[in-house]
Amino acid sequence: MRGEREGQCDRTALMARIVGLAEGLVKALAEGVEESETAGELEARVARLFREAGAAALGALLSARFGRQEGRWRPCECGARMKFERYAPRKVLTVLGPAEVKRAYYRCAACGATYYVGAAELGAAEGGKTIGVQEALSLLAGHLPFEESADKLERLLGIHTCTSEVEKQAEAWGERLEAEWEDEVEAVFEQHAELLPEAVPERLYVALDGCKTPLTDQWRETRIGAVYDTRGRDEQGVDRAGRTSYVGVVYRPYEDFGRRLYVEALRRGSRRAKEVVVLGDGASWIWALATMHFPEATHIVDWYHVSEHLWEVADAVYGPGSPKAKHWVLRQEARLRAGQAPKVIQSLRALPAPPEAAEIVRKNLEYFRTNRERMRYDEYRERGLHIGSGVVESACKHVANQRLKRAGMRWTQRGAQATLNLRILDLNGRWDAYWNRQRRVA
Repeated sequence: MRGEREGQCDRTALMARIVGLAEGLVKALAEGVEESETAGELEARVARLFREAGAAALGALLSARFGRQEGRWRPCECGARMKFERYAPRKVLTVLGPAEVKRAYYRCAACGATYYVGAAELGAAEGGKTIGVQEALSLLAGHLPFEESADKLERLLGIHTCTSEVEKQAEAWGERLEAEWEDEVEAVFEQHAELLPEAVPERLYVALDGCKTPLTDQWRETRIGAVYDTRGRDEQGVDRAGRTSYVGVVYRPYEDFGRRLYVEALRRGSRRAKEVVVLGDGASWIWALATMHFPEATHIVDWYHVSEHLWEVADAVYGPGSPKAKHWVLRQEARLRAGQAPKVIQSLRALPAPPEAAEIVRKNLEYFRTNRERMRYDEYRERGLHIGSGVVESACKHVANQRLKRAGMRWTQRGAQATLNLRILDLNGRWDAYWNRQRRVA
């Protein structure tokens, strides 16, 4: 009966506290009715009052829900008992602003250990920030420099924090994502789990490319993958790119990137798609991954990279931008469009290359020999396939470079990967689902 009466008293006190806050808010709002405020000033004042009252009410609710005394004594790890001392106030940063939370405080006389009720639930392990604030910081940090993220948070929500705290939150949550994604990859490859596809596409493209990221020691490669379906065809009968999702790995073996890309393709329906197409330039690691994870797919070397190789040869043999160089390139491009890659290889062999151009011709001859089965452009055009990797090249810019490659930035591999993970989670349209799960366990 005593516990029941105490609970009833606590609820009555809580209700009285919230009613008092509501009355104070109404009074503050009413007092401003006669003042000569503009609409904008009135909006700002009302928003501030609601945030202040809301933070106070939230503090009271959090105290009642998570900070209540758990009896006079509780067991201590040393084998003795901890005694309830008092209710200790703590500032917790919420999406409404700072809130004061009162938590039951226990201390063990035998070993000196202390314990605060609700420490984990109230965000003590995250620097006293609620899950809502952690989400806001993570979202901003995935798109903006840390200093700018802190500034935007204060200007939009009136929540003050420092640059180092934004970086700390971003790294912590980005690493949690990394661990979850790695566990998922491991489960798939160990056949402990099977991903249900989000949809069953008619045709699914998997495009791969790399870009450079400024790490603390030197510039290192970040590998980016773009997985996209199609939405009908354009006036020329070529596939229209549909929804795109991304994968990004900073300075790690390409095999790690390939496993993660494969899992993303599974999520997008690669096993059930009628056709999978892999697009990339001539980099050997790209086709090693394509052969490993998508052996039955159509493999296409990006047309524009092929054209660049032709121009490299022509400029070296005939002189940069010369009429002969242009004529030779246009002829070879026409052959490629007609599906005549072997004739391009014959033309390369027959070139009257001067000694200084011999090595360039040799390397490009090897490039065309290696990739000729991925240069059936007549067939690709007839089927309406993309022959350019523009989607993933664009992804390198807006997924990685816009966040990681700004002036003066230098990253640790760990920090760059964590920040990229947050950005990709949002760009892939899975942000809300992920954070809704975090709120359910916070």
